Amino acid sequence: MQKTTLGIRKYLNGRYQAAIVDFNAAITSKPNYALAYYNRGRAYLALKQNREALQDFTQALMLNPSFKQAERAKAYPGFSS
Repeated sequence: MQKTTLGIRKYLNGRYQAAIVDFNAAITSKPNYALAYYNRGRAYLALKQNREALQDFTQALMLNPSFKQAERAKAYPGFSS
């Protein structure tokens, strides 16, 4: 099973740190995979690691400028301009 899929399952079960490990593995094997950055950003956000989350959402958008979920995630009110 793909690491991103495993990470999403862990994220949905509230296992955010374990999900980040899987998303890291997905990014290592495929550095241009915007979905992995986006999902890792969601996990960081759940852990209140806003800076890391914003970096991942930004990277996801750099890799895929039409990634609407990442664009919406960057608009999170907890991020400062």
